[in-house]
Amino acid sequence: MATSAANKDRARLQWFQEIAAMILVLLSAFALRIYLLGDQNVWWDEGLAMWAIRKGFAGVTLWTAADVHPPLYFWSLWAWTELVGESEFAARYLSLMYGVLIVALVYSLVRRLSRRLAPGAEGTFRWIAVTAAFLTATARFPIWWSQELRMYILATLTSLCSLYFFVRALQDGKRWAWLAYVVSSVAALYTIYLTALTLLAEGLFVLLTWRRRMNEQPRFLARWIGSQVLIVAFFVPWFLFAAGRMRTWSVSQPFDLRIFLELYTVALSLGISTEVARYLLPALAILLLALAGVIFLWRRGGVGPWSGRETALYLSLPVVLLPVAVYLLTLNRGLFYSPRVEARYLVLFAPCFYALVAMGIGGLWRWKPWGGLLAALLVVGLFAWSLPDYYDGRYMRDDYQTALRTLAAYAQPDDGVLLVSGSRYPLFLYRYRRLVGDETAGPVVYSLPQGAARFTADNLEEQLAAPTAAHSRLWLASFERALEDPDNLVEQWLDARYHRALQIDVGYNHLILYTPDGTPPTVPPSNLAPQYAQDVPLFSGKVRLLGYDLPTTEFRPGDTVHLGLYFWLAAGQAETQVTVDWLDRQGRVVETRRLTLLGREQESIIRQGADFNVYLRTPSGEYGFRLSAGGQTVELGRIRVTHTEPLLPVVAIAHPLEAAVGESIRFLGYDLAGPLTPGSLLTVDLYWQAERKVEEPYTVFVHLVGEAYNPATGGPLWGQDDSLPVEGGYPTSQWLVSVPVRDRHRLMIDPQAPPGRYQIEVGMYTLPSAERLPVQLADGTQDTRIVLGQIEIGQSR
Repeated sequence: MATSAANKDRARLQWFQEIAAMILVLLSAFALRIYLLGDQNVWWDEGLAMWAIRKGFAGVTLWTAADVHPPLYFWSLWAWTELVGESEFAARYLSLMYGVLIVALVYSLVRRLSRRLAPGAEGTFRWIAVTAAFLTATARFPIWWSQELRMYILATLTSLCSLYFFVRALQDGKRWAWLAYVVSSVAALYTIYLTALTLLAEGLFVLLTWRRRMNEQPRFLARWIGSQVLIVAFFVPWFLFAAGRMRTWSVSQPFDLRIFLELYTVALSLGISTEVARYLLPALAILLLALAGVIFLWRRGGVGPWSGRETALYLSLPVVLLPVAVYLLTLNRGLFYSPRVEARYLVLFAPCFYALVAMGIGGLWRWKPWGGLLAALLVVGLFAWSLPDYYDGRYMRDDYQTALRTLAAYAQPDDGVLLVSGSRYPLFLYRYRRLVGDETAGPVVYSLPQGAARFTADNLEEQLAAPTAAHSRLWLASFERALEDPDNLVEQWLDARYHRALQIDVGYNHLILYTPDGTPPTVPPSNLAPQYAQDVPLFSGKVRLLGYDLPTTEFRPGDTVHLGLYFWLAAGQAETQVTVDWLDRQGRVVETRRLTLLGREQESIIRQGADFNVYLRTPSGEYGFRLSAGGQTVELGRIRVTHTEPLLPVVAIAHPLEAAVGESIRFLGYDLAGPLTPGSLLTVDLYWQAERKVEEPYTVFVHLVGEAYNPATGGPLWGQDDSLPVEGGYPTSQWLVSVPVRDRHRLMIDPQAPPGRYQIEVGMYTLPSAERLPVQLADGTQDTRIVLGQIEIGQSR
């Protein structure tokens, strides 16, 4: 009795430990999937999904019938967004839930498969199941697709359900298990056609094991055949409905089989799909553990159903079949859709792979505990190593937001929007409809060209005839126009017939308002919806700050901060100026923008933009904005600058040399480093300091001037580097007052430079005029350059 009680207590303790471990695993899965979930711009495929579900249940059903994927994911996304909305976070949360359910199901599948493998090893297989769930929870590949608005993670979940309930049906023979198997298999087929591989793997498994299973379950073969008939019966109606609508087209590209297998290995192991050759070695280490898992199961032997060999076969078949099928499907076959090779197709059976890796770790533990521990640490370490790079790429960029907020603010109901965006229209429409509402709200959007691949001189008039006849004001939304209007024909055509009243540039994309007379627009009061509402009286109440837009809050090198300010102007208000300062955490002015507010005869609302660029050397950190007007200041939003490189440290200057450059900058001296021979690279460090705030981004020139004539330059110039300071990464307009700046330039000495004496000349000039700033040397001499002294160039080696 005492022994029995002790065994029960031990079993309860083990059960509690297992449940506690799984709770921690599921919490980890949730945390890794919710982290930065909404902090990533919707990309094209995601935008297409959102565009499709706006058609409604019936509309998206018809659309998917003509597309490359069946409708189940779109149905679920449509229902989900009807409940929670369409924000990036809310919409992607559906994929997150699917991803967490996969983790729980992996545990259940491995536990179920190991029921007959456990005699003498119950504890090992219990923790193998937990380990498999943990690997699925922390692997980059399923995390990636649990944060995407795509159907691939649902396909993984439904395929895994099919595999799980198939095991339950074969082991227990219960009708409910067979029914659940049928339902999950049909759901998989209604998610992605590729999930037919699940049925193929299960069918091959039956074909290879049916003789042994017949002894235990004589009726299993009939039930399996019946389940396949039911699956086909439920799927055939959709297939017949879609087959007549589905187009035959191909985007497949030639792809080397070896590279494809490398992609599959690296994607499964580390979730990386680019430059896979760099990551092949650590990925192969994880693959070897999966093979060790197969060997471990195989060596457990057994002749009955669900022996170690059958379990190894069941988990391996999907993993092996998938790359073969995907590779064959991406070959151009002239029937239906031939996709290019993409990593997303390979996630389907990733859980089976992680289960095999867990088996390999467990097998090594059974052989040598230290071996299993090292293997576990290796896999966890590699997973942890791969994740930061994935998360590092997730941040929200201001791609369409500023342009669309401007459009939403100024648009009038009878305006027309000419959307020239190639196939990028889903992204534009996703954000636009989130701002203005459904299809009945806001101006009419014309996605152009219609019925043609691109604009030509022959079809231009025909394409623009209907919108120009219907609207007196036209917005040209030119986003990725090079896809369909590479010659910029639409903009040229509109410029010849209308006046530009407003233009918003976002990178190489832009939004232009064309009107008959070019009168600057005003914001209709009904459109006023700043992202951050305020009501601050300025200039004795003649001007009011009504709020501002700051669509994103994290910025990296190459990004532009678009701060949109809304002002109310009293009737007859004279031209007014306000200042917007970009401040660092200490309150120091980084950069300044001066805005001119143009009043109207009637009271009006306008939107003014203040743009600030983030460069490679813009110091990382927290920043804020301050509006100054008529002696008043108003604190605005805050942002973070990340991923920039630190400024070079200011050290003792080897060659002090003082000079005043322009009205605001002082030159402090220089350092030289590098061989002084033709064809070599000379490093020149210049030291500057802003005496007062500089508002222009001056260009620094560093010239190597000799006595001999250089036919290549048409003068005595034998080396040159003209750029913004600090190798283009830190413009003078962002220099902090009284803070020295070390400005590095790399000067290539002309390989044909003759030996002799040369001098280095430096200074600054403005663009586009190329007018040099005046220089006052320490002795009072006036010039437009600073001569750093003479150097001796020797013979080339």
